[in-house]
Amino acid sequence: DRMRAAITGRRTVPPSLRQAIRDTEFPTHFPPVDGLLVSELGDVWLRRPLDVAGSEWIVLGSDGRRRATVRFPDGVEPRFIGKDSAWGTSRSEFDELSLVEFEVRLDP
Repeated sequence: DRMRAAITGRRTVPPSLRQAIRDTEFPTHFPPVDGLLVSELGDVWLRRPLDVAGSEWIVLGSDGRRRATVRFPDGVEPRFIGKDSAWGTSRSEFDELSLVEFEVRLDP
């Protein structure tokens, strides 16, 4: 409702668009995670949706306890999590796909 009010309260919004925004249904809840990986060691990696560039992953050990929070740069999509490294893909400004590796150090 706050988002709808902020948009429709602007003077520069045409009346037809203002009515369309009023009639739009906005979700009241968003998923707490939007990605999941399981590492070679059995750790569960959960990607949290962010409003900033990059991605943030919560790492849960095989016992369910939180082990770490890991951030990847914008454009990097982790694909495989090994014992000491994470492998992912990244796209260049020319849409070329590259394989990238990051060192991962988690406390035991």
